Amino acid sequence: KAKYDESEIPNLTNDVILTQDIVMGKDKTLSDIELAEGFYWTYPDKLYQKSNFADVEWCGDPEHYEKIPAGTVTFSARKQKITISLPDPVNASDDILSAIAASAHAYDESGEPFELSKEMFALSADPEPATGKYTLTIDDEWYKGWKEGSRYYEFVFANGGESATITIV
Repeated sequence: KAKYDESEIPNLTNDVILTQDIVMGKDKTLSDIELAEGFYWTYPDKLYQKSNFADVEWCGDPEHYEKIPAGTVTFSARKQKITISLPDPVNASDDILSAIAASAHAYDESGEPFELSKEMFALSADPEPATGKYTLTIDDEWYKGWKEGSRYYEFVFANGGESATITIV
C-alpha cells in the first residue's frame, strides 16, 4: 500500500470525535466511540475512563493507503445513569429491603435491565420499618465499596432524584 505524506493529514481538532455524549460503562472501549470519516483509534480495544487522551490515525483511502499517526485527542466521559422504578406500596415482610430489590426494576440508558440487590439500598427506618412512608436511597457505603460499578454508574430513582418515598403496608 502507498504511504501518505504528513502534509496530507487533516488538522486534528476535537471534531474528530463524533459522539457528543460519551458515556462510561463496564468494558467500554475506544471502539465504542465514533470518529470522523478517515480517523481510526490507534488502540481501539483500550478501555476509557472519565478523563482521557488517546492516539488516532488517519487514512482517507484504506484500500490503497496505510494508516498514519494523526495525533492525540482528549475527551471526557460521564457515568451512565441507572434508573430505578420502585413498587409502591411494598408489603411489609421480614426483610423489607429484599422485598424492594425483588420487586423494583432498574434499567441503564440503553434500556438494558440492571440487577438490583438489597445491599444497595438504605431505608429511613432502623432496624425494620413498620407500615408508613419512608425514604429510600442508595446505600453510600455499599456504593463506595462497589469498586467496579461506582466508577461507571450513578443511580437515580424514577422521580429523577437520589431518593424516593416508598409506602410500606
